[in-house]
Amino acid sequence: MNIDDDLVTHTLPVVAGNFFEALGLGNNWDPTNLAGEMTDPENDDIYTLELLLPAGNWECKVTLNNNWDQSTGGNTAVISNGVNATTFTYDMSNNTTVVTGPPPD
Repeated sequence: MNIDDDLVTHTLPVVAGNFFEALGLGNNWDPTNLAGEMTDPENDDIYTLELLLPAGNWECKVTLNNNWDQSTGGNTAVISNGVNATTFTYDMSNNTTVVTGPPPD
């Protein structure tokens, strides 16, 4: 664990992206949209969110503190088949985002 993580208080990370309106879950690219709020059930600073996205090409980014003030890296491309869920994973200690989705056709 990075000791610096313990010195800063954050709200839960939120996934922002261009698919929330298509899901009927609020505005796209809104860091205050709690439909994208991630959880850390194991209390290990690894946060996840699972969503079933419509088929297509999408983009997302993890936000901290419900704003764009802190960088969590660039936008991440997502391809969905509309059948299998997509899992968004954010590692707070390493400030990295991984998106895993449906297997390629």
